[in-house]
Amino acid sequence: MCDLVKIAETRDGFAVKSPYNAGFVAHCRRLGGKWNAAEKYWAFPGMVREQVLAVLAEVYGWKPDSKSVTVKITAKRGIEVRRDAIRFAGRVICEASGRDTGARLGADVIQLEGKIYSGGSMRYWETCIKAGSIFILRDIPDTAAVADADWAVEIVQDEQRPDVEALKAEREKLLKRLAQIDAWLAESAA
Repeated sequence: MCDLVKIAETRDGFAVKSPYNAGFVAHCRRLGGKWNAAEKYWAFPGMVREQVLAVLAEVYGWKPDSKSVTVKITAKRGIEVRRDAIRFAGRVICEASGRDTGARLGADVIQLEGKIYSGGSMRYWETCIKAGSIFILRDIPDTAAVADADWAVEIVQDEQRPDVEALKAEREKLLKRLAQIDAWLAESAA
């Protein structure tokens, strides 16, 4: 299951935790969501569940059955966004705060190649990524790992997160082998 978005049932409806995204916030307000600053989640009445799920799919590419994957994304062209961050699947890739500030990577984004920078004018500054820049993002919904006009997308095996099912299978195999060895040793001792 993908942990990018979390939904929990509440007494009056349901709650949603997700990374900050201005577009998502606008949708939350429009759907009657209430921000809980102390717990950092949006609370919604149950009657707007389908609309909220549609917004989560639109903004983050997230669906309730999404699995978490690691992706390598490559900028197909130079990307410039005026007075905002550059995003993929609702996740900030990089952001600037002015023409001369430079750009900084978003949380949990790894830059393998290329260049991020700020540009534009003082008033209409831009966040920029050079064509061919490559980034790694973890915990992206598999349903969002789709190439578009800006990004080439490749799902990669995360070296720091082993395949849990493969580990379970290997463990079971090793336990059987240990039982076999223990039986031989017991026979040899007798």
